[in-house]
Amino acid sequence: MARAQPAVRKAAMALRADSLAAEPGGFLGSEDELILRYRVSRPTLRQAAALVGQEQLVTVRRGAGGGYFALRPDVSGIVHMSAILLELQGARIEDMLRAIEGIRLELIALAATTADDEVLERLAAFVASDEAIAEADYDFAHFVEAERSHNQMVGEASGNVVLHLFLQIVIELVWTRRPPEDALLGPRARYLEWRSLRNRMIRAVVARNAEGARSAARRCGARVREWLDEDAKHAAARRRTHNRTRHGYRRRA
Repeated sequence: MARAQPAVRKAAMALRADSLAAEPGGFLGSEDELILRYRVSRPTLRQAAALVGQEQLVTVRRGAGGGYFALRPDVSGIVHMSAILLELQGARIEDMLRAIEGIRLELIALAATTADDEVLERLAAFVASDEAIAEADYDFAHFVEAERSHNQMVGEASGNVVLHLFLQIVIELVWTRRPPEDALLGPRARYLEWRSLRNRMIRAVVARNAEGARSAARRCGARVREWLDEDAKHAAARRRTHNRTRHGYRRRA
């Protein structure tokens, strides 16, 4: 946007403002109408539309009944692209998990103090439904679905859309970097323990116990750090064993 020509930037700002003022899917005008409204040339308008289109705020339909229409960004697309950007910048899994811990602490406290009764009832129903599944039947697919559901509900309960979006971005990146077969919480004993810790945290939110919710969230974060340390030690031990074996072969050779 900053590199665009002044006329294109000005038209893009006007088009963006019109889109934000309209309802999603609302008709903003035909191409000829917008050229007159913004007092720009056709190429300038199309360049501006391309910029605003990248922001997922406008879509263009050609032909009969066509024109420019208001659009709204898809949160999943923003989360996915942000996750890719963080990965390209070399974000470490440890940094991501610490970010999740900090954001979750704030969201949990906000949810416990500001959530309305309807949201708290949904969280209570979530815990009841999750705990109704016996441990023997609780597989990794159940765990992943429960994680996505509870994070969404807690984010909504907090009322802070900024922190909620940040949490979605970092969690998406964690899942991208740690596929199910290599996930930090992939081992059965771990995700079952996490399930218990997570539900304790949510019960504190439902009880409007902000300090209890924070305490449970801190325990979740501490347990993740312990698992990270365990994994690092095991990885180091495997490397030492591999190096000894490789060097032993070389000496015998």
